[in-house]
Amino acid sequence: MYVFLLIVLITFSEATNGVFVKLTAEAIPIQTLNFYALSFAALFLALTIPRATNQPLEFPHGNIKDTVIIGALIAGQISLFNYAMALVPIANAVVFWSVAPFFVFIFSKLFLGEPAKKSYILIFGLALVGILLAKPMSEGD
Repeated sequence: MYVFLLIVLITFSEATNGVFVKLTAEAIPIQTLNFYALSFAALFLALTIPRATNQPLEFPHGNIKDTVIIGALIAGQISLFNYAMALVPIANAVVFWSVAPFFVFIFSKLFLGEPAKKSYILIFGLALVGILLAKPMSEGD
């Protein structure tokens, strides 16, 4: 039950992120928002993961370089998303954020040599059609 509550909290915070960024973007610089959002998230996870898993939180000492690189990439991704939220209507930023997983099969083919399934290509095509129908780059909100 406790894990379910955490999942609901995470989903709610992720879903409302764009709205809060949009509401505060003019009053608080985006860099400050990013710093506090990522700091709060790290503190929240550090406190709740041990309780949810009943295991102590351990830092991966064997791969510090990988951990730092991945952390920096995630922080950059979140920061760019928040910056985009401040500049464009929420729907436009969310459309591009939501289609990012569809590009995984392209990168897995390029970097890992994994073949793309026909269903992935079909889903990617449908996603592109959806983007074109939504017209996220059109004028107005």
